[in-house]
Amino acid sequence: MGSSTTSARATFVDNITTVVSDRHREIGLLVGLLASTFSMVALMGYDAMDPTLLHPGDTKITNPCGPLGALIADGLLSAVGYGAGITFGAMVSAVLALAGRLPWHWGKVLLGAVAYGAFLALLHLAFGPGTYFAPGGEVGLIQAELLTSGVGVFGAWLVAGSVVFLSITVVADIRWSRIAALWVGRAEAMLPHASAAVETGRAQVGGWAHAAGEAGVAHARVAGQASWQRSWGALRRMAQSMTRGQRHSI
Repeated sequence: MGSSTTSARATFVDNITTVVSDRHREIGLLVGLLASTFSMVALMGYDAMDPTLLHPGDTKITNPCGPLGALIADGLLSAVGYGAGITFGAMVSAVLALAGRLPWHWGKVLLGAVAYGAFLALLHLAFGPGTYFAPGGEVGLIQAELLTSGVGVFGAWLVAGSVVFLSITVVADIRWSRIAALWVGRAEAMLPHASAAVETGRAQVGGWAHAAGEAGVAHARVAGQASWQRSWGALRRMAQSMTRGQRHSI
């Protein structure tokens, strides 16, 4: 009796713990969804003339999310530049996680963060310093300058691009060997059809060339006969006129 009571109590505690942890997860995801949505709207309403703590001023704030939105937009764009668009990715990720469609792995999150940092460096390398904020933000600017000072511009492109490519390959679990094998298999399957098509095309071109050659020969023969007839007619007319002239003179 005592063991069954203890087992039932342990099961009840486990169920309560599971429910509480699930509720905490849902609440955290909802808070993240709201925060990312607010930040995305603030970014869409960004105005470089809005006064913030980072760039004080006395003009009227036009950001639809008010002073806090203007500060968030200014801070994000100053820090990561165009990479601030990650807030949209956060919105989508929160929705997918709430629906149970997005598995969570800390290793992939870390690799995603590394790829994101390299992407910011690529933004700075591609677009330069920018006007109101650096395209890759201060984070991308610092990384790009460190890479450029160490391995040059080409090396910086190569290193940052390789980091992004390899990180995406691991996070998305892309198997390039399978993709290469698939394409090679398709190419091998298409080779007989390609050879047959080449032979058919060659035969058609040969037939067209032969027909065109025969037509050209026939046309040249007809043109030659017509030219000879015109020349012979002209000679006959000249001879007849000369004969008539001699008869008149006699």
